[in-house]
Amino acid sequence: MSKAEKLGSRKLIVLVLVLGLVFALVHLGFWQLDRAKQKELLIKQWLAPAISTSFRSLGESQNIYQKIKLKGSFNKEHYFWLDNKIRHGKVGYELVVLFELAADSMLAVNLGWVKGDMDRSVLPRVNLPTEEILLMGWLKKVEPAFQLKTDIWGVAWPKRIQQINFLKITAAMQSTQLTQLTQLKHQLIEPYVLLAEKPILSGLTTQWKPVNMSVEKHLGYAVQWFLMALVLCGMLIWYWRINGRETGRDPS
Repeated sequence: MSKAEKLGSRKLIVLVLVLGLVFALVHLGFWQLDRAKQKELLIKQWLAPAISTSFRSLGESQNIYQKIKLKGSFNKEHYFWLDNKIRHGKVGYELVVLFELAADSMLAVNLGWVKGDMDRSVLPRVNLPTEEILLMGWLKKVEPAFQLKTDIWGVAWPKRIQQINFLKITAAMQSTQLTQLTQLKHQLIEPYVLLAEKPILSGLTTQWKPVNMSVEKHLGYAVQWFLMALVLCGMLIWYWRINGRETGRDPS
């Protein structure tokens, strides 16, 4: 193979590799722009005014964060501590309580975060209100999360849990009602969790964030990817001209 042929093969390989990388960088840039638009929509939903609802009248919520206000009362005997929640570098729990909307419907409510005790066997103590209250917050659909091992719930209440699982919550409530020999109420637990806007109990912190990364960061990353693609294109043109001079085919 002649020197010119070797240079031609090398240039073709470089061309394919660089163009493939440029395509990937441009794709990443547009992906970041798409993520920025999604975050803008989430923030817009988050900042929208709350609507009053009986929940059943809400139907299937189209918003990831639908702000609502509704009346009900807490099941103060049976609640959950959502484990391993970190705020400002400190490990704690989020308090999840069942909010009774009607005789046949309940909604899980996350009332906020509290710092955990150094002794893992000690759970925080709370005194939930017994009267009917008006609650305001953001409705969020709960998706199953990845777990390294099975989340085993104890028999006693309150329960320390690793994630919200509505099938297990329903089974735990029904088991408790049967054990206590009370009339079993087939209450539907809605597949949502309500993030309470303000803490209704002292010691709890809400301060929820609708997004983990700001729109500006996504736009900044998009600009970086596009700039990297542009630089690669410039380097490719420079490499092509240099090799063109070596083979005597550069028209300049």
